[in-house]
Amino acid sequence: MNFEVNIRPDEGYYRSGKFEFTFQVSPTYPHEAPKFKCKTKHPNHEDPLNHEAAAVLRDNPKTFEAKCA
Repeated sequence: MNFEVNIRPDEGYYRSGKFEFTFQVSPTYPHEAPKFKCKTKHPNHEDPLNHEAAAVLRDNPKTFEAKCA
């Protein structure tokens, strides 16, 4: 079983955002845990993929919030 899930937060920095995840459930479930992956890039200032966005989040959260709105 493979499927996708979309999550749309209704509050916080990421409100109105859309985050896509893929899930793979093995035929041997529950003996093997499902695997999942977030397909949407988003900033994590402690381990960023987007260094510029992470710097804004870390150094000026109000600017980051305004850009995410």
